Amino acid sequence: MKTALKPALKTKEIEEIVNYLRKLAPSFFAKHMHGASEGEIAQVEAASGASMSKNHREFLKFMGATPIGRLNPFLKDRGFSVKRLLAFYADIHEEGERLPPNVVLFSTPEHTENT
Repeated sequence: MKTALKPALKTKEIEEIVNYLRKLAPSFFAKHMHGASEGEIAQVEAASGASMSKNHREFLKFMGATPIGRLNPFLKDRGFSVKRLLAFYADIHEEGERLPPNVVLFSTPEHTENT
């Protein structure tokens, strides 16, 4: 059975952060920050085997299609993209590893992603 973790940030706080970043450097973030679709978010949830909090889903709607490194120097070398998260889950599943129950990866530190 899937259960959601308690959110670290509220949806309003996520929106405030995103809006702050967009005001800080409007053209930069308009060009580099992209959201994921509901279908892509559902794929991450399925790969993790756990339900995401509403707030994590909202975060991915704002940033879940943003390639790693694209938000440097604001969010240095963090991968929030659905593609990177799915690749991570595929790698650990292939190696026979699992994250602890009810844990959904938020980002990856790798800086080798090109997409």
